[in-house]
This record gives sequence, structure tokens and C-alpha cells, in this order.
Amino acid sequence: MGERTIYMCFLAGYFIFLLAMGFMASRKTKEGKDFFLSGRSLNLYEVTSVTIAGTIGGAFAIGSTADVYRMGLAPAFWYIVGICVFCLWPMAFFWAKSFRVLNVTTVAEAIYQWYDVKTQTFSSFLNVVGAGLVTASQLVAAATIMATFIGLDFKAAYLITSLIIIIYVTAGGLNAVVAADKIQGVFLYVVLTATGIIAVTHIGGWSELAMSPQASSSDFNLMGAGLMLPFAYVLSNFLNSPTDQVPLMKAFAAKDVNTGKWGLFLGGLIPLPAILAVLAIGLTARVKFPDIQPNMALPVLIIDILPPAVAGLFMIGVLAVVVSTAHSCLQACSTCLTVDFYKRLFNPEATEKQMLKWTRIFTVATGLFALLVGLIMPYIIPLVVFAFGMRGAGFFLPIALKILGIKITSNSAFWSSVGGGISAIVWLILGQPWGIHPVIPGVSIAAVVLILVESLSRIKKQQATDHAEA
Repeated sequence: MGERTIYMCFLAGYFIFLLAMGFMASRKTKEGKDFFLSGRSLNLYEVTSVTIAGTIGGAFAIGSTADVYRMGLAPAFWYIVGICVFCLWPMAFFWAKSFRVLNVTTVAEAIYQWYDVKTQTFSSFLNVVGAGLVTASQLVAAATIMATFIGLDFKAAYLITSLIIIIYVTAGGLNAVVAADKIQGVFLYVVLTATGIIAVTHIGGWSELAMSPQASSSDFNLMGAGLMLPFAYVLSNFLNSPTDQVPLMKAFAAKDVNTGKWGLFLGGLIPLPAILAVLAIGLTARVKFPDIQPNMALPVLIIDILPPAVAGLFMIGVLAVVVSTAHSCLQACSTCLTVDFYKRLFNPEATEKQMLKWTRIFTVATGLFALLVGLIMPYIIPLVVFAFGMRGAGFFLPIALKILGIKITSNSAFWSSVGGGISAIVWLILGQPWGIHPVIPGVSIAAVVLILVESLSRIKKQQATDHAEA
């Protein structure tokens, strides 16, 4: 049996597994709340494994190994630490509880309770677009893996993987995501770590890798890309922590507040040692294959250093990495569209059956949107940067101020969010002048707009009071 046939057998088996998980989960998905939050019944292992699976996604496994291949450890290190430490941990210990006590399904629902419907609608719009862009990035990563292993044309691989993920999520919602990720979360972590260990052993150890002509001391320097990059990754992830619907949904779906908190914390802690695996994979691929496309570093290395049967198994682990993030983001998009747009704006009296029907329609629509975006912009990390910058710059300040007990008007919340989100988008479109991450000008503009609108509101209120007293 040839290598390609072996890989195709593993791939077919994995896709059958996904579809089976989706249709089995569909039996438990009878109402909208089952699709959105799995009945708010997730235990600690389920929250942790689903968070790990979502964290070690295409940007982590494919994008970060590509960054190491190109530029050394610094970009990958700060990207991973940014997500795990500065996004998931504040989310676990600070933000998630404040949302959970409101008994909400989406972040935007909380914003509606705190402010008004226009602020909620814009918040949900940013979350849908952001999660949609991340979904597109994961579909691109999945297709890259598939094309590499079985030699299929990229566009054909992209269409196949995208359609299977859309069908699987549409069938079972969060129940399907949890059913698959309880298995995938552990498996993909083991695969990524084992690949790093095998890669270093294959090359002759860390010392041999470090002394290779293709490597240099700057590859191991955490500040090798300058100060702006770590600052931007840390800030953007921290600002994104109270706005990111995808991991927060795991806390919303947990059986209680503590389960959600510790599940998110462990989901950020456990992936951190994989930084060493990402370093080993990226540098080993550069040493052995100095002329490949950086995004191909991980799949090409697996094919080279492992026997076909083991490589096929590892391929499934790598594919599971990106599928886990893709299906979580896709499900989060459809949830926001159903709860924040369909129910809030068009059918406030919607039944659970109607909610389930429409969330499945929105899942297909969002999946097709992500598919088209990925074809137009087949770049992994830039799509994630775009999504994070837009959400964090737009809504960090209104959420943080409310949770801290600092009152601002609904107009201040709305216009600062619009100013911050649009500024981040414009800055990215301009090409990030002077290498400044879009979240920095975005949140700066948001703060200025908030102060101006809030000041004007207080002046008008004082004038009205003075006029009434006169």
C-alpha cells in the first residue's frame, strides 16, 4: 500500500469520525439551548479539553511553526503566551464570572443588559466577523495539511474540509464540538509534543540544532523581533479576553461558575509547554527544508521523519488541531447571529425549536462566508490578528468599565466601540504603519471617543439640571 493511499485511509476515517460525532450529537440537540450551550452541563474535563483543542488551533500549530521557520522563537512565543496567559487566564479569573452570573448565551447579551440594543448589535457584529475570520484561517490551515499529505489541489482540499466541518457543526452544535474535542483535545496535544521531540531527536539534539548553519542565536532570543511585537501580542490578547465569544462560551456552558473558571485556566496552562515543540518543529524544518513555504513546515516534517502509518496518524492529529478551532468559531458565529440578531431584533418571542432551526441556517451561511474569505485571503496569522484587533479595540473599554463598576452612558459605550473597531480595521488596511499592531491605535481612539462623548453627555446633563433649577 502506497503512502498516499495510507494517508487517504486515515483522512477518510477521520472525516467519518467527525460526521458520526455530529449526527450522534444531533440526537441530543433538540432545542436552541442544546445547540448553543450543551444544556449548561459541561464538567471540568470537558471545559478543559474543549478549551485546549480550541487554543491549539491552526494559528498555534501551523502559523506559529511557520513563524519560527521564518523568524525564530520570538513571534511564536509571544503569540502563544499572549493567548494562554494574557487572554485565557484573565478570562478565567475575572471576566467569565461577571458574564456567567447574568445567565447569558453571548457576550453581546450582557452588553444589552448593561447598555442598549445598538451597542449590543455592533458588539455581536464584531464577534461574528471576528470568529468568521478565525474560522476562515482554520479552514485554510486544514486544507494546507490535506493538500500536503495526499497531494490534492489546495482549492479542492479546501472545499472538501470546509463542507465536512459545516455539515458536522450544523448537525450537533456545541454537543458535537464537545463530543469530538473530548477525544481530540488530548490527542492533538500529544501529537504536537511528540512531533517536536521526534524532530529534535532526528536532527541530533538541541545542540546540533542550535549549531546548524540555518540557525542562529537570534532564533532563541525572546526579544529577537523587537519590543513592539511582544507588547502588541500581550496587549491585543488581554484586550480580547472579555470580548472573545469562542472560549467564553465554554464558561457559559459549564455546569457552574467554578467549573468554567478552572477549565479556562487549565486550558491556558496545559498548552504552554508546547512552545518548545513549536520551536523544535519550526527550526528542524528550516534546517532540513530551507526552501519550502513556511506554512508547510509542520506537515512536510511529519512526512519526512515518520513512517507512513505513523505519519498518517499524526496527520490526523494535526488536522484535528485546526478542525477544533474551526468548529468552535463556526458554532459561536451561528449562536451570535441567532441570539443577538434573529431573536433580539426580529423575533423576540422565538421558540426553542425556531431558534434551533435558524441557528442551523446561520451555521451554513457563516461557514460559506468563511469559505469565501479563506479563498480570497489564504493567510493564517493575519486573519487572526485582524479579528483580535477589531474585537479588543472595539469593546474592551465598555465591558471592563462596567465590570469595574465605573458607569458610562450607552452613547459613550456605543461610539467608543465604533471608533475603536473601525480604527483598528483602517489601521490594518493601511498596512500597520511603523509596525504598530492595529489594536494599539484602535483602543487609543476608543478611549478618546469615550472621554469626549462622556464629557459632552455630562455637560448636557448639567445644563439640563441648571435649566430646570432656574
